[in-house]
Amino acid sequence: MKRDDYLFCEIKLKIGEVLANTLKLKVLKEELPSEEAYSKLILEAFEKKAAKRAVDWKSNVADYIVECRSEGGIPIFKTRYADQPFVTPDNKRVVLGLCWGGFKDGIEGMWFVNVPEDDIKRMEREYGDWKWLIKAYGYKDQIEKAFKAPVVL
Repeated sequence: MKRDDYLFCEIKLKIGEVLANTLKLKVLKEELPSEEAYSKLILEAFEKKAAKRAVDWKSNVADYIVECRSEGGIPIFKTRYADQPFVTPDNKRVVLGLCWGGFKDGIEGMWFVNVPEDDIKRMEREYGDWKWLIKAYGYKDQIEKAFKAPVVL
């Protein structure tokens, strides 16, 4: 089985009952007719959660980065799963923020809406998004706090 199939386990994101149980997913994947059907199922679960819990990008992304960095984590932003973009039921792009590592046992992932298309394109082609995002959306004290925090694995 490929590493990408277990990515959601590594990031410790509580997406729902089905996603929280890897064994069920493994069995489910084996029962589905194709890799594409499995990917579509996971993507739909992500998108349902995003539609219910998403917050505004510009007013929340800097706070999320600072929360993650303050706990020694590395903020990661996902725009896709299985090469398919995350979208809401009304076909608007959403981004999933994840906090990898850190002192806490998994800072909750956060869904973001109203993400500028230019930011999405940049996230899809570059790494280390949190660094340019905090500079673009954070206040001076947030920027300092994010860059001074240690990385804890």
